[in-house]
Amino acid sequence: MRRFLAQVESIGLYPSGQSGLRVATPARDVPRPGQPFLALQPGKSESTRTVLYPFELTPHGFLCIAPPDRIWRPGDELDLLGPIGPGFKPPPATRRWLLLSVDTEAEPLLPLIRLANARGAAISLWASAIPSDLPPDVEVATDLPASLDWADFVAVNATPAGLPELRRLLPLRSDLHIGVRAQALIVGPMPCGIGGCMACAVRARRGWKLACLDGPVFPVEDLAW
Repeated sequence: MRRFLAQVESIGLYPSGQSGLRVATPARDVPRPGQPFLALQPGKSESTRTVLYPFELTPHGFLCIAPPDRIWRPGDELDLLGPIGPGFKPPPATRRWLLLSVDTEAEPLLPLIRLANARGAAISLWASAIPSDLPPDVEVATDLPASLDWADFVAVNATPAGLPELRRLLPLRSDLHIGVRAQALIVGPMPCGIGGCMACAVRARRGWKLACLDGPVFPVEDLAW
């Protein structure tokens, strides 16, 4: 994780209808799918950092949903911490990927689509709200049990409050395993980014994990079940 200055290139409405930021970063700091940034605007009265979850990656930055509580304009500098964590790491041999959005927006999962295309993997999305601008090669899942039987890799995003629902959707099939390789992006506040405030604590099998230091992408089987 690094701390560096980036710039808001543009702000606009995207096909999903949401306001999005296009942020320019050094090429070496372009994130992997599932890697957020923690941002604040230098010189402003922003006491905590805002989490930016990219929904599209570019060679020199990323696009993300604009935070509703921040007034940032094109040309503004952002003080960024990140990218945070290792991001999603689909096993190389997997070829059937299911994106599963539990109780939050599906957009943070969308950068996996390009990675799936590069690897020749088929991809399906299950979510309560489907983004309106999905590529035509992404199947919209309507039967979750069948999709879980089909998938050999599952990428999840959920808030901490959504973990009980995730446990219902992905029941354990043995004492320790859910029956499919799955990783979960836990979406929530990370005000400090250094593990000091404990606001991003996630209950795990063995105690607590901090999203800003240990995640925010976790193996699903490591989470408390």
